[in-house]
Amino acid sequence: MTNLATKKLNEKMPSTPKEINKLAWAHNAGFFFGDIDKKVRKSKKRSFECYLISADMGDAEGQFWTGVNYMAGRGVKADVNKAYKYLTLAAKQGHLDAPIRIKAIEDYFKMEYLTA
Repeated sequence: MTNLATKKLNEKMPSTPKEINKLAWAHNAGFFFGDIDKKVRKSKKRSFECYLISADMGDAEGQFWTGVNYMAGRGVKADVNKAYKYLTLAAKQGHLDAPIRIKAIEDYFKMEYLTA
């Protein structure tokens, strides 16, 4: 697990990428999917940090959302190279939406400045 993100989170971190991704989604929305009464602090930064932990555990969904957040600058400073890196990792594992985002980056930047 990445020290960068875990040091910043004060809550107990779940142990599986799937549960970490759920927590990330909850921080993005402000509540847990399917349990609107279970509130959490709404924070794009915390959401990103959870996805980053999941991504560093090798989870394709975590890698995809980490890439998307880097691409959009949501919860983290925008960084197209990091977005490209994480989206590429997700695509290599078969994430179906990752190639669409990669193509958007490639079309926009024409591969001039990208490094995976």
